[in-house]
Amino acid sequence: MKPKHKYLLILLIPLCIYLILCSKESIKQNTTAKKVRGLKTKYTYYNRSLSEKDFYQFDYNTTYEEIVEHFGLPNGVVGSGILLPYYELNNGKFAVYSFGENPCIYTANSQNFEYYILPPKPIYKNDTLKNRQLETAQQYELNIILWLLGITDWKPPLYDATNNVADIPIGKYTQERLSLYTDKEITAAFSYSFGTYYIDSSLLPLVQTVQIYEKQKPSYFGYILWDTTITLQKWDEPFIYTKDNCDFVKAAKGIHLKSQKELLHLDKTNKSLNQINLSPEKFANSLISFLRKQNGIKGKYANIEYWGVSPEGNYNCVIVTRAKSSGEDLDADNSKTNFYYVTIDTANHQASQINTVQIKYDNKKILKRYYE
Repeated sequence: MKPKHKYLLILLIPLCIYLILCSKESIKQNTTAKKVRGLKTKYTYYNRSLSEKDFYQFDYNTTYEEIVEHFGLPNGVVGSGILLPYYELNNGKFAVYSFGENPCIYTANSQNFEYYILPPKPIYKNDTLKNRQLETAQQYELNIILWLLGITDWKPPLYDATNNVADIPIGKYTQERLSLYTDKEITAAFSYSFGTYYIDSSLLPLVQTVQIYEKQKPSYFGYILWDTTITLQKWDEPFIYTKDNCDFVKAAKGIHLKSQKELLHLDKTNKSLNQINLSPEKFANSLISFLRKQNGIKGKYANIEYWGVSPEGNYNCVIVTRAKSSGEDLDADNSKTNFYYVTIDTANHQASQINTVQIKYDNKKILKRYYE
């Protein structure tokens, strides 16, 4: 190449890059519609760069006017009934603000809800309802173990062919009772917590977590969301259940394990545990931020599928991370999806111990059930 041509090429390359960037910016500014959570919306371009962290400062007392004062007008509104303002983020997602009696802020991509930046305020259950729901869930422990193990040819005591077997509780787990249904060397451990879940996060469901061991090796992990049909008295604070009918399973998920590995264990001697904020509106984001600093989770995108507080006051949660953003649920087809189970002990309303386990799973053996 002649020196003259080489010199011209050096000048043209940055010019071409500049023209491409200008073209992209022009297209963005002239866009008048975008999809948010699967809905087509009117869109207005604003020259700003917002991240999810910019929204961490807001709480349940934040008004729409205060958000506009911070960032300016939203890029548009989304919804099929109530229209919710949304802001475009610099990673291609959107922050959606739901205002009203129970405000929240969540992120979404063009097709799906992703996770809460500010989760809805939980609606609390009274102790009588909590205890009843706990007793109901415990009576289904054996059913859940058989479901995860794939054992379907069982009949409950006093079996009646007219009944739906899956809806008949066969009792709390004991090794003696389980031996009536399988001759495998199986043990199980259940834990219970009340907290939030990505399906109905404004409620305070009971989450029943189970770990199954085969010949003392981790074999299955699952969790079941128990809900209650209720009537709410919304004009009182805090929101309370005033009438209830029955407990039922809202969702269930089971995972066949390949292995599980402890990634992080810290006790009260580690002062950094104070960085975990246990308040409902801050817990999820502060925990993910803390685990990233401690190298306790891996993956660019992280969200909490559920978190809950046990009757003893300890926390547990499931965190899913991905290399790419791909919606609200555990993506069984994504080999770069990581799955973590985190438990936190507390003392004097602060985290005193944390344990994080990475769960390696068989992505062809994920059991999921959702109910209306």
